[in-house]
Amino acid sequence: MSDKLVLGNALRFGLGTGGDPAEGRAAAEADQDRLLAACEGMDVVFVAAGLGGGTGGGAGPIVARLAKDTGALVLAVVTLPFDWEGARRQQQALESLRDIKAAADSVICVPNQKVSRLINENTSVLETFQLINEVLAQGVRGIWRLLSQPGLIRIDFADLCAVTAVGTPRAPWPPPRPRASTAARPPGTTLRHPLLDGGTVLAEAETVLVSLVGGPDLTLAEVRRVMEQINRQCHDAQLVVGAAVDQGMVERLAITVIAGGSPEWSRRCR
Repeated sequence: MSDKLVLGNALRFGLGTGGDPAEGRAAAEADQDRLLAACEGMDVVFVAAGLGGGTGGGAGPIVARLAKDTGALVLAVVTLPFDWEGARRQQQALESLRDIKAAADSVICVPNQKVSRLINENTSVLETFQLINEVLAQGVRGIWRLLSQPGLIRIDFADLCAVTAVGTPRAPWPPPRPRASTAARPPGTTLRHPLLDGGTVLAEAETVLVSLVGGPDLTLAEVRRVMEQINRQCHDAQLVVGAAVDQGMVERLAITVIAGGSPEWSRRCR
């Protein structure tokens, strides 16, 4: 069961923000008591927002700040606009990204333009945005899985706090793939995901958290193969590794990677 809050009803009367972040901020601030109540008692709060417009870009940083005020670890998962959406929307998105970075403990930034590398020119608009939504959902699921699922090699809340305190992470979560296809790939190609910039993000990271989830048939050799690929790209990073078995993941392997770096590094990774 989930609760939905309609923000700024007294200001916007159920209408949108017209793409104006100031209107989004005002709507969130008008209902800050309700937002605080919704976040009270939570250990972790995820803030998912599309930046560039008014609602996500304006309300997102306010929600993150209010959640932080309750003592929760606040992780923001946000998207940046496509290049073709125009310079003004891009600038608004970057300003909102700056604000949400200042408010949240950590920000996972997914540029839509990079996600578009996962599709071809015949992919419909609907399918494209469904893919973007799924990338965000996989990110949240990946973090939640590593926090809540018992593991053979355990990653806990303190590990996540330690990584997110380093800086803004970039985190790809490709869908779980058949284990055989992952194992058959040449060394280094498993992590050549568009959101990793061909491995550049991992090469420049200071801290990398890796969570592997497979079925009861997961072998040590497969864990070793994946970690060898990651180690080749993370030359100097501190690695935090977890592994867990999920009965529903027979012949499949899901990999969650969270890379953290310095503020200068995170600005280059936008």
